[in-house]
Amino acid sequence: MATTRDETRDETTAPHSLRNDAADESERRRIAALGALAILDTPPSPGFDRICAMARDLFDAQWAAIAFVDERRLWFKARIGVPFPEMAREGTFCETLMGADGVVVVPDAAADPRFANLVTVHGEHGIRACAGAPLVLDSGDCVGALCVMDTRPRNFDDCDRALLAELAKVAVSEIALHQANHAVQDTQSALVSAEQRYRALAEANAALVWRADAHGRLVDISLMGPFSGMSREDFLGLGWLALLHPDERTLLTRQALRAGVRGATYEGAHRLVCADGGYRWTRIRVVPLRDASGEVCEWVGTGVDEHDRHVAEANLRRSEARLRLALNAARMVAWEYDPEALTTQRSDNSRDIIGVEADDLNGYLLNIHPEDRRLFHEAYRRGGPMRVAELRYMHPNGQMMWLSSRGQEFVEEDGERRIIGVTYDITDRKISEERAWRAANHDGLTGLPNRAFFQSNVETLLRIRDGGCKALILVDIDEFKAVNEAIGHDAGDALLRETAERLRAALCDNAVIARLGSDEFGIFLTDCADAEEATRTAERLIAEIGREIYRADHIIACRASGGIALHPQHGETAAELMKDAETALYAAKSQDRNRALLYDPGMRELIAVRAQITAEMRAALENGQIIPFYQPRVDLRTGAIIGFEALARWRHPTRGILTPGVFATAFDTPELALGIGRKMARDVLADIRAWLDEGLDPGSVAVNLSPADFGEGGLSGRLLGLLREAGVPPKNFTVEVTESVFLGKGGGAVASALQALNAGGVRIALDDFGTGFASLTHLKQYPVDEIKIDRSFVMDAPTDPDDAAIVTAVIGLGRALDLGVVAEGVETSEQAQFLRDHGCVEAQGFLFGKPMVGSRATTLLRAQAQARAEREAPLALRA
Repeated sequence: MATTRDETRDETTAPHSLRNDAADESERRRIAALGALAILDTPPSPGFDRICAMARDLFDAQWAAIAFVDERRLWFKARIGVPFPEMAREGTFCETLMGADGVVVVPDAAADPRFANLVTVHGEHGIRACAGAPLVLDSGDCVGALCVMDTRPRNFDDCDRALLAELAKVAVSEIALHQANHAVQDTQSALVSAEQRYRALAEANAALVWRADAHGRLVDISLMGPFSGMSREDFLGLGWLALLHPDERTLLTRQALRAGVRGATYEGAHRLVCADGGYRWTRIRVVPLRDASGEVCEWVGTGVDEHDRHVAEANLRRSEARLRLALNAARMVAWEYDPEALTTQRSDNSRDIIGVEADDLNGYLLNIHPEDRRLFHEAYRRGGPMRVAELRYMHPNGQMMWLSSRGQEFVEEDGERRIIGVTYDITDRKISEERAWRAANHDGLTGLPNRAFFQSNVETLLRIRDGGCKALILVDIDEFKAVNEAIGHDAGDALLRETAERLRAALCDNAVIARLGSDEFGIFLTDCADAEEATRTAERLIAEIGREIYRADHIIACRASGGIALHPQHGETAAELMKDAETALYAAKSQDRNRALLYDPGMRELIAVRAQITAEMRAALENGQIIPFYQPRVDLRTGAIIGFEALARWRHPTRGILTPGVFATAFDTPELALGIGRKMARDVLADIRAWLDEGLDPGSVAVNLSPADFGEGGLSGRLLGLLREAGVPPKNFTVEVTESVFLGKGGGAVASALQALNAGGVRIALDDFGTGFASLTHLKQYPVDEIKIDRSFVMDAPTDPDDAAIVTAVIGLGRALDLGVVAEGVETSEQAQFLRDHGCVEAQGFLFGKPMVGSRATTLLRAQAQARAEREAPLALRA
């Protein structure tokens, strides 16, 4: 909604673009449709104002307006925040909407060349974001727009767009109501004018008086009124027949002959030519005079000019027809009500609209919802408001309707009261309002209330002081992002819908359920015995969510975590309970998940500790306290070290060497994850270069990459560049990735980065193989050189048939695909022997060496090099 840079330009000459539009047939039709509404320059209307206020509140906008667009201007029927009642049309956002198929959004008008130079954008108003929906009539003509504006750039998501479109439909319904009311007013005015003409005609004298012989030949005539300027001779004899309208001659001749034969009085309306040459409707009345024998001897007749009345009646019939059409189009019934006699009379369309006869008051009242009948009686009692904004009505066909009515009271001369009014069907408007309300307060995917509506409900329920215990439970699906992006968003949506259904089925009517976020649900129990019952309920819900879901060719199995807060023990308000439940949920997720925890004030220490660790990790990076430790990877056949895995350690100034278990939360912050990854890569490459310079062979050293490393972009170029700078051959460097990296939103970027690294000679290892969602797919899609069997399978492989089968299958898979296979977490000689027996060549674990500082790794490499040299030396030298 913006105006042109020069609002004072001469508008008497339309710009070229508007002249072209004026020539366009569709624009002329649109302007004609707008004019027919008779809405321009009318006073404000409460209905439009409410829609405008709803738009502002729903979208938290500073400006909102309902604008109608005529040939040269925008005129605001309703506005909030808009400082002017109208503005020039040219170049505005609303003009753009005239050709739009639906909602149009301009996130930042200052960055849009179409609007950047408009006064309302770069001037004092500073409008930046605009969103609007066209107001399209049933005829297909767009007459205006519903717009919201803000002084800050912003976007509108699909839900916002759908909501704005629904509000536009409500505004179009209000336009139809305005048009129908206007038609009723016009018809009432026509009735008054017609009645005045009728009274004047009743007082008028006859325009013609004549005498005719027994055979119908005129012998005398007096001319008055519109016929006074004519010649009498034109009427005498049978000349009067020539003065009849050609369409009337045959009819009147037959009727005159029939009257003459019967000797009866004749009366009828016919068109006669008058002094000005035109034809006027004249009521002819002819009375026979009889002689003593009873024979007709003479005819006496009069002609009364009733042209105005005849035309008025015809116009009235046309007006009544238009009124009927207007009432039907607007789904309105006109009525007159006698509040003393309790009788009513409605327009002919009463049965079509409300399903009862025009005079059936009892049937109408019985169809009104019992709780709303009092609204009718209170409205139309003496001194009542004469208006019912809305009431529920059950149509005899079983359809539930919403009706609204308004009336005007008047008192007859005898003192009797009458009320004339209209009742109109507002069902479509209520449906649109309901859709808009649901869109604003409910989640479109699951149908559950959203966060704002949930918190409002909780606040309301907390105000009911019944002395009982109430519980707020937050449930979050664990690893939902991995499911959603591993097997598709459709599967993720199905999981959310199924979760919502399971929550509904598992809870009784005293529970309020909502979807609060992507994978978070809220449950408020209004009647909870104690903390134990709340905990049992939460655990039961987590168990329900954890049941497998079968969808197409996938089995979806997810766990969930929960946090519980009690009222009044933990908080008095909804905000306090939400905060406490979120703290308990965080604690549950920090303790291996798949559990529900009751809030305890000590849990807040977890958040404080996490914040402290994040701050300390930033300092540790700056001070160079993050260092690599190396765990050897060995050849199971010879026991020789053939490589290392570099693992991050924190050399704490007071606590010593700390493992990632202490600072794992730091990896949730992309900035820290990137910093740790870069520091590790530089230090590892420096150590590799030092070993090579000493003549030692470290094999291939693996560095773990996190999702944050791929999210930044340019990963492959940076790592290959570091390899060149350090002078390390790519064969000595391996990157390890877990399937969580593949499941991120940037799957395409991950693939391109790994392909570039692989093309540069860097080995790619897939870590924790078999624990994810689609490992075989990843082996096909990504350039993987080796797979690492997760320690959870290796640990019990010698004794557990299932784990043994999995390990054997992975080894066979690696051999079939020509991939290296590395077993992780080998801690016993039995595990090592099992792996050797089944063809696994490489392994790492505490059995071969714990993660060690770089200097300790150097010692091992030196010892291995010396041993190899001694084995390869000639016998004489060994002696």
